[in-house]
Amino acid sequence: MEDEDVCIPNSFVKNPWVVNNIYRLKVSYINSPSEFWIVTKDQELGKFHGDLNSFYSRNKSYLKADFRNINLEGNCVVYTGECYCRANLLNVSSSVKNQKSLDAFLIDYGSTIRVTSNDVYFLTKEMYSVPQFAVKAALKGLRPSESSTWSPAAVDTFTKLVQHKVLLGQLREIDSVYQTLYLDLFNYNDDYEHTVSISRRNKRQSEKIIQLTSFHDFGVVVSPHSTLTFCNGVITSSDLMNYDLEEILENMKAKPRSNSN
Repeated sequence: MEDEDVCIPNSFVKNPWVVNNIYRLKVSYINSPSEFWIVTKDQELGKFHGDLNSFYSRNKSYLKADFRNINLEGNCVVYTGECYCRANLLNVSSSVKNQKSLDAFLIDYGSTIRVTSNDVYFLTKEMYSVPQFAVKAALKGLRPSESSTWSPAAVDTFTKLVQHKVLLGQLREIDSVYQTLYLDLFNYNDDYEHTVSISRRNKRQSEKIIQLTSFHDFGVVVSPHSTLTFCNGVITSSDLMNYDLEEILENMKAKPRSNSN
């Protein structure tokens, strides 16, 4: 199914994840609040998925895999009954006559489906170069309260809260062993604010920054800092020791210039 030592790049390893950073994302598949799959590049996935389906719809007869040579755990493309998706084959569930029933993990979405060996296709070289889109995630700090597993009602509630929505996820922890991102999730349209202070080198930079209305996929509001835009200092002089503070402040006020004849 694939060339030796060739595999689709792993997004968990490839992406430079940073704790406390906020990522725009969609949840692509849910097992529970402790195990779900996210996609941070959903627009790129949509385009890639469209191109993949267009290509395999035209060329499926040339790329069909021989079930006798199917390599378990290898990268491939499977037909789900509705569309073509990249997948890893996990195991053979059953075998009837000349067909095998296979479990396939859809690497760009995080779900596992069952397909027949007639629905398995070779993966082209170009399809190997695009990293998988789905990454495993979990809610940070949440566990089932009464058992070791989440109840169907809890999973259903979580699904209704996050499914088919654009979300913001703040990365709280990275589990490199199980390749899982632990997140706090927020609705994209909620009044969740993240403030960043930006220093600038000159007036021209300030004028450009103040005009920004978006940064990457986020809408932003740029305004001068309420205090850091002013120069503060300390005046030290022994001559001022005998003067009251009110008198010093009064004499520091700007005075109108007089015209002398």
